[in-house]
Amino acid sequence: MIQSHLLPFKMVKNMSQALKNAYRQNERIPEREEVEPQTWLLVKEQMKTSLTDTEYLSWIHPLKAIETENELTLIAPAGFILDRVKTKYIAQIKRALKKSAPEATLYLSLS
Repeated sequence: MIQSHLLPFKMVKNMSQALKNAYRQNERIPEREEVEPQTWLLVKEQMKTSLTDTEYLSWIHPLKAIETENELTLIAPAGFILDRVKTKYIAQIKRALKKSAPEATLYLSLS
């Protein structure tokens, strides 16, 4: 009985994906590939060496970064992550950023 209710949802989901794929092929819309800024990659590597795996994966890895000239903006996916980064990890992030890009300014925001 439960499977009969799930079948239409699966069909709709598959049809929706098929339509999206067909649209992309017809319109030649390229898939968007997210690339992390080089400065943030360097900062993350430094953070990885000074934190436990659990700390890194819980608080640093979820952050996304936008880099402009001399600015690095870190975006947290949730308020509690932003709060934890501000209270516990901001000093380490700033030190790592200073090593990687001494002239850069750091900003934090919530997505």
